Amino acid sequence: MTQSDANGFISNNPKQLKVIKEAQDLLIPTSEEIKRAEALSSLVMESVEVCCKKLAIPYSQIRLVGSLAKGTWLKEDYDVDVFILFPPDERANFSSFVQKLGKCLPFELLKQGLRVELLRKHSAHPYIYLFNNETSIDVVPAIDIQSIPSSKREVLTPVDRTPLHTDYIIGKIAENPDLQNEIRVFKKFLKAIGSYGSEVKTQGFSGYLTELLVIHSGSAIEVIRNLASVSPGKMFQISEHGEMLDKPLEKWGECPLFFPDPTDCNRNVASVVSPSTLSNVKLACEAFLHFPSPLFFRIPKTLPVTAHSETDLDFLRFIQIETGLLPEDRIWSQLLRNSKKLKEYLSNLGFPIVSVEPVETLPNHFLLVVFSLSENNSTLVLERTVNAYSRSSFTKFLGILRSPTRYGPRITDFVLESWVRKSRKELSNVLNQLIKSDFFSWSKSVMPKIKRIHAIHSFKELPTRVLSSPEFLYKLEELVTGIKPWMRNLKENAVFE
Repeated sequence: MTQSDANGFISNNPKQLKVIKEAQDLLIPTSEEIKRAEALSSLVMESVEVCCKKLAIPYSQIRLVGSLAKGTWLKEDYDVDVFILFPPDERANFSSFVQKLGKCLPFELLKQGLRVELLRKHSAHPYIYLFNNETSIDVVPAIDIQSIPSSKREVLTPVDRTPLHTDYIIGKIAENPDLQNEIRVFKKFLKAIGSYGSEVKTQGFSGYLTELLVIHSGSAIEVIRNLASVSPGKMFQISEHGEMLDKPLEKWGECPLFFPDPTDCNRNVASVVSPSTLSNVKLACEAFLHFPSPLFFRIPKTLPVTAHSETDLDFLRFIQIETGLLPEDRIWSQLLRNSKKLKEYLSNLGFPIVSVEPVETLPNHFLLVVFSLSENNSTLVLERTVNAYSRSSFTKFLGILRSPTRYGPRITDFVLESWVRKSRKELSNVLNQLIKSDFFSWSKSVMPKIKRIHAIHSFKELPTRVLSSPEFLYKLEELVTGIKPWMRNLKENAVFE
């Protein structure tokens, strides 16, 4: 007789374990790939050292960090992250060091037979971004906080903890080598459902959080089971030297998920995770446990514009924003804030706005994509399901997903929404007027970098390069269909009983 746990999930489901094992086998790099990755990272580190000595840059040490150092990278999917650690009194010189190294490194690597492209990426914390074929190479200055006595130790820059995180994960994997592949599996799962990455635009699970969750639970399947029954405000933590928090710290605020950093219990590793991201992860974990499939470990292919009907695409309006070079997190926080402001404003005017979503189409070119379903003199019927964390939410999720007449289930924070489609109401005049009246607000540091804002009233007016942009197509599908690409895969391939 099949046994189920308190949440209704089948215990020790052999199909779940079989799918995970098959996924794991496909994610482990080959020995040849490992050799290439190690050779590349060694070459970069040696070249950094040569340049530092040539330029008389007074570093403490050069070290590899990130998934390559930990051995948690995925087959055919890795980046090289090299940190240059400095004494605390060199912090003010980071920008100068990066500028000098940015000129020296490409030539030094070319001497060693490696051709790279230096790309301009502005960040609040200076670093060097190089690109070789499909591999990105980050060279980042940071403070060597381990050289500071623990009684006086403090984090001076946003990246100073990274070497500590790397050492912590390496230590845990040394204790249990199986964790390495379990981390790979859960990382791929998050990538496939679009919830991996701690950038402001993603608001997802960082690599470090992903690793900590697997260490906490012991395996990928146990993380999936834990997150399938998660509730907002849940705190996971790993006991280090007997230190455990009874509750989240007040300074963390109302976060949907908490995970105290084992290397600094005052920091919430999950602080960037948004309510919508946690809801998406919870639903995907529930879906995998009910319908285990290799599809949960494959990045969904984006649908071309032609996959959507012109009737659906006619519901779209666009605000194009062109900027100068800005730190990614800074511009994205502003875009998200203005998107929320625009949605609220249009809704208050009586426009039933499903969503306003920002998307980057080219470097320094962004679209606020407005999606509204309405017609003159009519209203839009919005059906809000129960809270995404109630016992009946997954049943309602499947019902909406299978309905041919419903738009959704769209995830909005902790709520699943479904909509009845109506003909569109013209937004063009309203959007034009808002742009003329300087409706959008920007911080003092961002405002001087805003070059142009204008409305685009039809998808047919978008340039071809935008219509073929993977980021745009991914967001377009979610807006036009109401569901995420992983949900489309589930809808098309799962056997619903």
